[in-house]
Amino acid sequence: MRDYDSITDLAASFKDGLDNGSGIQEIAYFIPRSWLTTIAAPDPAGTTAASLVEISGNHVLAAGKSPIRMEPLFDKSGLTGESVGEVLSSVFQTGAEFFFPQLSATVLGTAGAIKNYRGLILLKRMAGGDWIQIGSEEILAKPIAGGAFGTGQGPTGEPGIRVNFQAHGNMPYYIYKGELPAPAGP
Repeated sequence: MRDYDSITDLAASFKDGLDNGSGIQEIAYFIPRSWLTTIAAPDPAGTTAASLVEISGNHVLAAGKSPIRMEPLFDKSGLTGESVGEVLSSVFQTGAEFFFPQLSATVLGTAGAIKNYRGLILLKRMAGGDWIQIGSEEILAKPIAGGAFGTGQGPTGEPGIRVNFQAHGNMPYYIYKGELPAPAGP
């Protein structure tokens, strides 16, 4: 457990005039835990509020593995969360919901495969060049925490699959400033 008394700048404020665009870009990645040799984490000796959630190191993939690329629809995908649990022992429950139009064999097969893994989700932020990360080495994100698919109804219904991920943690989510893990060599 971390002692938050060592943090020197706790404050809940905002900077007027900064861009505060909503949403995530139409790109996200899922990385199963078993595919990672190293999971970077926030600096445990950090003394600022930002140091609790910022990850500046890089995640490292196992040989022959690469992140699973997901391209969800912008206006039907996003991240939500809430604090759950009892007073003095609550955690954040964070969820990512992605909608993929079309029911292609690749999308259906990927959804069927990833439901069996736990890992990290990296979502490209609309504002800023870094990533939102849900899941950590301590508590991994789990996919298909409720997913649905459908063929659409009638001539105007939209066929597709909705894939949900969920993670719990002491922070709502992390800000990953490292490099997107590239496929490792043989």
